[in-house]
Amino acid sequence: MQGKDAFGCDCLSFASHDDHEAFRADPTHLSLIARFIEVKSGTVRLTPNEVAAAERHKAKYFIYQIVFDAGSRASAHLTIVADPLSHKSALARECEVRIEEIGSREKLRLSAVAR
Repeated sequence: MQGKDAFGCDCLSFASHDDHEAFRADPTHLSLIARFIEVKSGTVRLTPNEVAAAERHKAKYFIYQIVFDAGSRASAHLTIVADPLSHKSALARECEVRIEEIGSREKLRLSAVAR
């Protein structure tokens, strides 16, 4: 699913095969989902849709962060955090400015100058 109907995560996890099959038959039964899992590599930044899902699903929303060892993808470290928004001291606020959407912006063309 994508857009407003999306779950706001990369993976859904179920406690049993029966729960998974029941959910496949009727995807409106969100109570069958054991974990809403968002997978990140490196720095963890959540999209607005992911933040909304984390707020909605709380203890059932997980971030799985995978960090590969330097210079190799042969081994990695996996860190799992439940209910990431409940950890207030770990949250950072960011502000995104979509400059291309500002009609009054000033655009200049720059060229390299040889000395």
